[in-house]
Amino acid sequence: MEKEMHDAASAYYKNLPAELQQKAKEKFNEMDSDGSKTISSEEFQRSMGISSEIKGCFELLDKNKDGKLNFNEFITLYYLVEGGRGVFCCGHGCKADPFLKGLYFTCVECFHNNEAATFDLCTSCYSDRKYNHEHANFLDNYVLLRSKAACESSKAIYGVEPNPGNSNRVIGRGIEMASDLLGQPEIGTQISPMSDQVGQPRSKRRALVGLFNSAKANVGLGDVSAESCSIM
Repeated sequence: MEKEMHDAASAYYKNLPAELQQKAKEKFNEMDSDGSKTISSEEFQRSMGISSEIKGCFELLDKNKDGKLNFNEFITLYYLVEGGRGVFCCGHGCKADPFLKGLYFTCVECFHNNEAATFDLCTSCYSDRKYNHEHANFLDNYVLLRSKAACESSKAIYGVEPNPGNSNRVIGRGIEMASDLLGQPEIGTQISPMSDQVGQPRSKRRALVGLFNSAKANVGLGDVSAESCSIM
C-alpha cells in the first residue's frame, strides 16, 4: 500500500503545472536547511513540529528507510496534504498509523453534516466492531466519493439539489453490500461525542488534521478542509 501511495504521489507531481512543480522544489530546499539535498528527521520536525504523528509521517514518507527524505519522497507529502489524505482510524487500539492509506469506512451522518472531524475506521476495526460511535451507518470511502460526484454532477447539469431518493438508494446499496461482507454493526448505547470513548480517537484525529493543516501552511497550499456535497 505504501508503494501505491508513493507511485500515486509521483504521478500527481508529474502532472502539476510547471509553476507548482517549481514551488515544490523551493519548499524542499527551504526544509533542507543544510543543503544536503535530503531532509533529515530533525529538519522535518523543525518545519512540521514534534509529535508521535509527525514521527510516523516521516517514517511513512521515508520509502527506502535510510532516515532521510529525498525529493521524490518529499513529493509524497505534497500529495498527502493537497489530496486531504490525512484520515485517521478512530477504532480502539488501531495499528493503522499514522493514517489510513487505502479503503476505509466513514460514518455517513458525520460525513453528510461536514463535521470538522469525521468518524473513520479501517476495515479491521469496522469488521471487528472495535469502536464506539453514536451513529450506525458506515460506507467505504469509494462509495462516498461516487455519491458526492453524482451529487455535484446533478447540481452542475440541472442547477438544483439532487433527488434525495436517488442519493438514499446509492447509500442504501452501499450499506447493504457492507453488511453482507462484514455484518451489520449493533446499535449500542448512545454515547456523548464528548465522552472519553469518543473523545480520545477524535482528539487524535483533530491533532492529525492539525498536522496536515500545518503542512499546508508550510508548503503554501492553504487549508485542508473542503466543502462537501450533501448526499442525504
